[in-house]
Amino acid sequence: QTLVLAPGLELNWSAIDGLESALGSNGVTSNYRQGMAQYTWQTVQALKKGRALFSQPPMPIKCAGAPQKAMYLSSDHWRRNGVLGQLDIQFHSAGAVLFGVPAYVPALQEYIDKYGIQVNFQSNLV
Repeated sequence: QTLVLAPGLELNWSAIDGLESALGSNGVTSNYRQGMAQYTWQTVQALKKGRALFSQPPMPIKCAGAPQKAMYLSSDHWRRNGVLGQLDIQFHSAGAVLFGVPAYVPALQEYIDKYGIQVNFQSNLV
């Protein structure tokens, strides 16, 4: 399993019990922590089956699209490598909509459908 976290503007790693000590091991990663991008990519490449969880905390966050970018890029990697069907990809968003700018939602929804991503709104890991 993989857990990609996006903890918000104020990086509060202690908001989730055990998160700080888990980062960088066992597939737990966040691109908001310096030096984690390479580990994230290694984790994405290594995942062949199971569940991948992507999360987006309540707004405001540093880049509103960053959690979804990581999810779509990862999903496309898994598709190109023939393992997408072996994965349960979930997106947990604390918000009530896929993206705050309505004009972008239809295009993003196409990717959600293409990759078979389960979207969970008003779902916050904390």
